[in-house]
Amino acid sequence: MPEEDRTVRSRIAGEGILNWEGILQKLKAIGYDGWISFEYERRWHMNDLPNAKIGIKKEADYISKILERI
Repeated sequence: MPEEDRTVRSRIAGEGILNWEGILQKLKAIGYDGWISFEYERRWHMNDLPNAKIGIKKEADYISKILERI
């Protein structure tokens, strides 16, 4: 598919449309205390995502702040 025809864009946590605070609150409410992992697919979405050294840190910082708050 040509790049200009794509309708979905990849984003790092905190910069997209997902309500991460709501998701994490729900996990906490059901007693989940396991791991949370993210797939960083820059290899396939180079035009959407920053370099992993930048993007993964931003995601981790964003999620960490939410977890501290809830």
